[in-house]
Amino acid sequence: MKNKHKFEEILLFPHYHFDLEWWKTKEEYQIVMEEVFTAAFKLLEEYSEFTYVIDQVASIEPYLRKYPEKREILKKYIRNGRVEVVGGTWSAPDENLPYGESLIRGFILGRHYFRREFDTEVKIAWEIDEFGHPSQLPQILRKCGFDYFAFSRGMKPYDAKRPVDFYWEAPDKTRIKTHWMCCHYIGLTSLIGGKQSYKAFSKELSSRLQYEGERSGMGALFVPCGSDFTIPEKSWLTSVKRWNLANNPKITFATPVSYFKRLDTEKGDSIDVHRGDFNPLFTGCYTSRERVKKLCRLSQNLALQTETLCAIATALGGFNYPQKAIGEAWVNIIENDSHDSICGTGVDRVYVDTLKRYRIALNLLEKEKKAAVGSIAKRIKVKEATAAYAVFNSLGWKRLELASFPAPGKDETSFSVTDATGEALPVQINDGGALVLTEVPSMGYKILYVQKKAKKRPDSEEMPLILDKENLIVSNKFYTAKICPDSGNIRSLKIEGGGELINNREFLANELLIEEDAGNLWTIHTVGNAARETGMAKVRIKESGNLRVIIEVERSYHHMFVKKEITFYVHTRRIDFLTSINFKGKDKKVKVVFPLNLKGKKHYVETPFCVEEKGGGVWCAQNFTDVTDGKEGLAVINSGIPGCEIKDDYLALNLFRSVSVLSLTFLKFIVEHFREIMTAFKKVYELQIKSIFEMAMYEVHGLSLRQWSSHGLSLSQKPSPVNILEHLAPYLLLFREAKCWERGWHHFNYAAYPHKGDFTHAELPFKGWEFNNPLEVIKVDVGDGELSEEISLFELSSDAILLSAKKSEEDDSLILRCYEPYGKDKKNTRVTIGNINGVKDKSQYLKAEKVSLDERLLYEKLVYDPNKCEVKLPLSAWEIAALKIDGLTTNS
Repeated sequence: MKNKHKFEEILLFPHYHFDLEWWKTKEEYQIVMEEVFTAAFKLLEEYSEFTYVIDQVASIEPYLRKYPEKREILKKYIRNGRVEVVGGTWSAPDENLPYGESLIRGFILGRHYFRREFDTEVKIAWEIDEFGHPSQLPQILRKCGFDYFAFSRGMKPYDAKRPVDFYWEAPDKTRIKTHWMCCHYIGLTSLIGGKQSYKAFSKELSSRLQYEGERSGMGALFVPCGSDFTIPEKSWLTSVKRWNLANNPKITFATPVSYFKRLDTEKGDSIDVHRGDFNPLFTGCYTSRERVKKLCRLSQNLALQTETLCAIATALGGFNYPQKAIGEAWVNIIENDSHDSICGTGVDRVYVDTLKRYRIALNLLEKEKKAAVGSIAKRIKVKEATAAYAVFNSLGWKRLELASFPAPGKDETSFSVTDATGEALPVQINDGGALVLTEVPSMGYKILYVQKKAKKRPDSEEMPLILDKENLIVSNKFYTAKICPDSGNIRSLKIEGGGELINNREFLANELLIEEDAGNLWTIHTVGNAARETGMAKVRIKESGNLRVIIEVERSYHHMFVKKEITFYVHTRRIDFLTSINFKGKDKKVKVVFPLNLKGKKHYVETPFCVEEKGGGVWCAQNFTDVTDGKEGLAVINSGIPGCEIKDDYLALNLFRSVSVLSLTFLKFIVEHFREIMTAFKKVYELQIKSIFEMAMYEVHGLSLRQWSSHGLSLSQKPSPVNILEHLAPYLLLFREAKCWERGWHHFNYAAYPHKGDFTHAELPFKGWEFNNPLEVIKVDVGDGELSEEISLFELSSDAILLSAKKSEEDDSLILRCYEPYGKDKKNTRVTIGNINGVKDKSQYLKAEKVSLDERLLYEKLVYDPNKCEVKLPLSAWEIAALKIDGLTTNS
């Protein structure tokens, strides 16, 4: 065949894609990978032209642990360029659901492993199966040491005729050279396992030449050869030889970096620039198996809290930073970041294993956090009192919050709470405990004293919380909220000095809607009409005081028992919601809505280390979603319920989805969308590239992979051919209840934040972190310690976020993670280091540097001013920074 295309060469990259767990468990896939790697080593040994691509620590580490003699052999192949390590991750993470910090830790762990074991620096971020990519990923990748990025999913539309090679630019202007696998990462191999005929090989390759030829400006065609858990085949070599005898361009076995180096040579910097994310894709993943999402958020917040408190304890002296235990917790968290695990797209038995890893991480972190605060507490100077409590704040700014502790009396007049100044603080009795309103310093603590003798408290008229019990109206200095007595939902919310954000139109705020959902675990396919709350609810005032008011609501409807609590506070605009649902149905999606009375509104969604304007649809939010007209707005803050739905008349959180193998709802979807389904099938046929099949089916993806909505079954450890009986069994057992039906109790915490101005004026990035990181309160004993009653170790001077402190991965220094959350240059940002006992004596030895996110490259030496105890840390718009402080820990 003559070369009808502009390509001079076809670069073929034998590879596999590894899922930590999906249809099989982690342990079962490790057995599968033994066969994959055994075959790969055999071909590498027998055929000098053969090359191979290795991705993810979790895929290769168990194999080398079992066969350590292969390590040096693999190291040799890497050194001579026949094997390339790509990805640099522990496992292939979803990039939208975890915090951005967790992505950084995954890259640090992965790259460190490959550097230690094979003396190689991973150059290519290989995110080929992930379900979308956030806009800040180029900055994260470049600052973690990557030069290039390769991906498959996320381009909109999937068949866009745009260049496959381009610079991807992050909001902070960081760029990374990128290749889009427009024909999918699956290539030149049978989708169901087994050998592929030369006829199929030739047909697909010809199609790729044409399809990518319309999108590539390169002289070489980038072709992946392999699929999920593909066993390398000798037939690949024979097919290549047969092609090369009769066709042009010729095929060369290669590694991906050779393509990028050729791109550097041929195009240099003269390639297009793409700005923005590659989202959304599979929006059902934001909500499927909701417990995984909540535990993801809980564990990652706890990891950052624990690291910060351990860093503080280490800097103050007398405490050894528990690097090993915290590292073990992060490995469990990062393994669960694996895209199929955290997205909830694995079978039930995989889901159970995911939950186990979260429990391991949480137990490790709770133990170390307790040890850290205990170490600090025993060294604090504490005066005589009825009781004393230390209140810890792990975040990098001062916070006015409620702290809770056991009540020493039956009412507020029988005791008082003071801080170190002796001034009485506002208190309120609640169920068996007491609440106190206090300001806690940044990354530090303060001592509160409880005395049975009451003192005069601050005048409550300065900031009253008023409850009209008869009309169910709650007001404070920020807003007035009216509760519907029939439903217990909010029918009106008016900002003081502003307009009515919520009014009683079609929906009420905090109302639940139940939709029929015919999708699979990846996609949402709603059909029919939504079921609304019906009938009268039982509404009562659970708690009422000067600091907070709680309204409790109970009702039953549509196969659910629902219990809600709405909490209003005196000191903040935030309104908290706790919604508990006992679900008895199937094939439904349950969401909570907040109708908005705003014109000319814009929608903003927090994504990893960024806030971006979005249009309508379903998006993945980190901590918050905001709707504003610029003058006022309403944000909804979540605690691991990331799926937010933006409509013309309301903002909603998707709480959970119930998904089954087959149902009447699914049949209804097929009938309602028959034309779309046929159009998608026609498109697939026209493309004639089997590996692009799934992309053409994105809009009706719920037709496929439905057997994953089951317990799952593993009859064979072999990856290919696909065991038909395994995948047929769920259809035969479709009436067997599965965990993904989501029957039973579900509990959700979220909040509404009415505000003036836009998200920057409302400081929403800070509010999201505060909601997800409550204060830590412990009882302390009287003591004559050397630490004062109130301490702040680190604080930022401007409106940038100081997220966490941790021990460095490289030495005994401390690393502070900071980022700019508003898209504005902050040239005068300063980090204050507390001038306190145990720290001030070391001030003359302190060194400060801005380093890369992987902590290995020095970006800038910074000046520490011992007189002001501060470091100047300039930040550009949307910058993510690592500040290295050396000389502060006892081991430095």
